[in-house]
Amino acid sequence: MLYELYYGNEENKLTRGEIINNIKKGLIIKNNNNDDINEFKDLKNLIEKCTENEENRIEWNNYFNHKFFNYEIELVLEIKEDDLNNNIKIINLDIFNNNNTELYINNKKEIFTNYYKFNKIGNHNIKLIFNNNIIKSFLEGMFYECKNIKYINFKIFNSSNVEDMSEMFCNCINLKEINLSSFNTSNVEDMRFMFSGCNNLNKINLSSFNTSNVRFMSRMFSDCYNLQEINLSSFNTSNVEYMSGMFYHCYKLKEINKSSFNTSNVKDMKGMFNHCYNLKDKNIY
Repeated sequence: MLYELYYGNEENKLTRGEIINNIKKGLIIKNNNNDDINEFKDLKNLIEKCTENEENRIEWNNYFNHKFFNYEIELVLEIKEDDLNNNIKIINLDIFNNNNTELYINNKKEIFTNYYKFNKIGNHNIKLIFNNNIIKSFLEGMFYECKNIKYINFKIFNSSNVEDMSEMFCNCINLKEINLSSFNTSNVEDMRFMFSGCNNLNKINLSSFNTSNVRFMSRMFSDCYNLQEINLSSFNTSNVEYMSGMFYHCYKLKEINKSSFNTSNVKDMKGMFNHCYNLKDKNIY
């Protein structure tokens, strides 16, 4: 894999310049498999665009960092007395190659498992590193019912090929803050129940979301009881067909910027704003 060429031992490791030269010469592929061939094509197209100007160098660096650095997610879990010595769910990891996953708890490396038993109450810092992983086309239920998570930061994360993010954070009832700035949602089609049941989340910034291919948004924010602020200014809903119960039970939500909403293809928006008692404008034009 290209990742291994760059992150091999010091003796064998190639520099970025050597990788670029090998790509140009067609020498980069070591194994005749689809993953290597697809990576080669992507990189060859990118390198052919690159020149010496600063803008394209930045494009190369960003691509390289997100494609070949370890995927890295930071979490904060709150453990209460009732949680001690119980199996606490950290993540649902069937979407990754578990053999290449590292788990750090409070800066100490642990044997990786989806569940972990904590013997101290309070906040615990979790780091998940996914080595040489290619994210699959679905992130469905990635943190489903991970009830102890307070904070999620997708520090290094390339989601450009993901098509399904439904139930991704569903029923993360103690989640208070989430950083999604690294997300690429340009190919996502399904966002149903994505944040549903995030009872303690009071704001979500989705200004970086590209929703041009999304078809399903039903119950996307339902039961976010404490949600007060949500930035949907980037939302393109021209292909959305289902919006039923999208903001159902968002009791404290006062305002939504719907200026970019296009509902011409929507087939079902029943109960879209049901029980949004503080929302002033519930009209969709």
